[in-house]
This record gives sequence, C-alpha cells and structure tokens, in this order.
Amino acid sequence: MKIPKAQWLLDVEKGEVDLYSIAGLFLDPTLGKTPLAVAFSGYFKFDRKNYRIGAGQICDYYGISRIEDGFMERDLLEFEKRYEGRNCTISYRFRKKGKIWTGHFVSPRVNGEHPIEAIVTLVDADAFHVVDGRMRNV
Repeated sequence: MKIPKAQWLLDVEKGEVDLYSIAGLFLDPTLGKTPLAVAFSGYFKFDRKNYRIGAGQICDYYGISRIEDGFMERDLLEFEKRYEGRNCTISYRFRKKGKIWTGHFVSPRVNGEHPIEAIVTLVDADAFHVVDGRMRNV
C-alpha cells in the first residue's frame, strides 16, 4: 500500500514552495538564576517568489509550536511562533553570519530580547534521500 503524500510535500515537488529545517539554541532566562541554553528544531515552508514563510513547526523544551507569518531574505529571517493551547506569540529575528543565523526572540513572558542561534537548511525536494549527503546549509 502506498502512503499518500501530505499537501506540503506535493507543493514542494511542484516547485511552489521550498522546505527548510531549522535547529538551534536559545537562552531561556526563566529556568533559573543563570539563563540556560534550550535546544529546538523544526521546519517551515518558504515561498521563494514572495519571500514569505508559510506553515511550520518547532519543538523544544516547552512543547510543539506553530511557525506563522514570517519572511526570509538572503541574510534576514523573521517569524512568529505560537504554542498549542497558549495565547502567546513569540517573535524571532535572525541575521545570517556565515552559516549560522544569530539573533533574538521576544516573548510576552519575559522582558527584553533574548539571544538565539540556529542553522537553517534547505531540504531536498526528495527528502527521503537525506542520508546521501546532498543536503546543504543556506
């Protein structure tokens, strides 16, 4: 039995959007006297014609969140995320420095901007061939 492909994968195959993975660390000032590094990873869809970020997800210590409304240019990445069941939007802004994206996040839970770093990778349209080494950082 062949498993049907999700709509986002069909969009990627048609060349309408690109699929990106994102992984990194952010410093969380709420986990103790000294901010602790918290890992996260996820994915998002990118409409390269309009530089817009579509749907995506991030998973971290706090759970699964949705990536919403954002954009990406050559050296700038911005998006918002929302955790399921919480009425709170967290804003992210990155600048690309080499192959690393550095920046900050702003959350209504904590005052100020907080550091974050990530690697953002374009996923090959045929993601089942990831193990052959054709992946590349952007």
